[in-house]
Amino acid sequence: MTFVAILILAVKLPIMAVMYLFRHRILLVALIAGVVFIFVARSCGGPGDETSTINVPEYQKNAPSVEKAPYVVSTRSRMYYVEEYNEDGDMVTLVKYYIYNDKKWDFSKTPLPLDRKTYGEIRIYRRSD
Repeated sequence: MTFVAILILAVKLPIMAVMYLFRHRILLVALIAGVVFIFVARSCGGPGDETSTINVPEYQKNAPSVEKAPYVVSTRSRMYYVEEYNEDGDMVTLVKYYIYNDKKWDFSKTPLPLDRKTYGEIRIYRRSD
């Protein structure tokens, strides 16, 4: 019996609240204005907007300069700052590049072949100052 009373009250209260709002139109207008304000404020991106700043990972803060490595080659799992590379169809070979190991960027002249069939998508970007 108590469960039925709670269930009836749970259905009846929202209906009563809506009816109360329609009888007191100023409250209805204030509620609608508040909801619109919240949507507009969030879409404009105020100080609480998490997308307004980008956290740069520590390894990119101490990356090699653009003069030393004018290209960035990225795979799904790694990022390389590259001085020289060769691209031949599905194969990208890094000739002179920096690789991040143990909290520092190490320079390597050992050719590193990256096959798009194995690594998937390989993106090459030209860096700017």
